[in-house]
Amino acid sequence: MEEDEILENSRVKTAKDVENELINLSINRARELIQSKKPPVQLLLHFLKLATEKTMLEREKLRHENTLIAAKTKSIKDSSNMPELVNRAIAAMTEYEIPQDEYYDEEL
Repeated sequence: MEEDEILENSRVKTAKDVENELINLSINRARELIQSKKPPVQLLLHFLKLATEKTMLEREKLRHENTLIAAKTKSIKDSSNMPELVNRAIAAMTEYEIPQDEYYDEEL
């Protein structure tokens, strides 16, 4: 079946929509098979593996790594503005005048 046929039959517009629909159909079929009297062993093992603590920890690790990558990306973007901020700070400091205190004038 060609992609155009899939798009017409399912009435979806993007490849991501097609992918999501196929995933949903697969999960529904897996549910039906598991509820049957003799589901395939490979299917049961697949879902049992998803439920293990190791798999859950791996998913959590991936979420944390994604958060870290996002933070690093933000930091890099923010640091690209640093030269402009430094120049503005220097300009502000050069415009600042130290008030002359009469007390200091007398000692000099």
